[in-house]
Amino acid sequence: MTYDFEAHVLTEDSASEAQEVVETLLKKMFLFMDGRFQSHRVDFRPLGEARLKIATLPSLWNSSEAAHEAVLRDLGQYIATQLLRSEPVTFVFFHFDGDSKWSERLASGINAPRFESRVRTRIRNFVRGILSKRGEEDRLEQVMKRLRPLVPYYCVESWTYQNLDRARALCEQHCGEHADLLDKWGHDRASVDEVEQPWAALCLGKLHNLDLAGAGFPAGEAYGAGASYWAAVESLQECDQLLERIRATWDRDYSAG
Repeated sequence: MTYDFEAHVLTEDSASEAQEVVETLLKKMFLFMDGRFQSHRVDFRPLGEARLKIATLPSLWNSSEAAHEAVLRDLGQYIATQLLRSEPVTFVFFHFDGDSKWSERLASGINAPRFESRVRTRIRNFVRGILSKRGEEDRLEQVMKRLRPLVPYYCVESWTYQNLDRARALCEQHCGEHADLLDKWGHDRASVDEVEQPWAALCLGKLHNLDLAGAGFPAGEAYGAGASYWAAVESLQECDQLLERIRATWDRDYSAG
């Protein structure tokens, strides 16, 4: 099968279902951005090599220690290679948690700036070097736009818990003691992004993220909260190349530029 584009999904989360959770959330974002999006036309790919997977852990990808330089260099080269592919066009989505409240992200959030200075800069240098050898330096910005961070605040549960109806049903199965908290979040969805370690506030913990990210996930309501989910979708919509490829999944007469 010929795909319209490849989506390489990387996550710092080491949980067994983390990869599928992020991929599922990303598909929901694409469908929200374009209601005719066809996910089967996209080749979603995980990071296969174990050594590189380790490099995406939070203790490594944002590390400045010399002992980690070799594996981080290899990760950067891998990502750069994917971004430079054109048949099919390939995007890399890198999930990491903001690890701060949404309202405090500019004052105390360090992960996003570290990603830009340590990860994106390294990848950019690799891409520039390869394009320079090809005499295609003018493509640098276009290629780098295919690297898209996905950053929930405080963490990925801040997004999965937006599926409040499913969360209520699961809570009833666990303890049934968090109805008031879930109602509070329902009245102010952005408030979920203001909870440090939200998995500790709810009996669901980290056990049901894939379930919550799946059927019934309210992408429109999560976006309407105007917090980190909204910011992630807005960031994706800034990438014209991505919008073109999403459209190509359903418009067979459309030729993306």
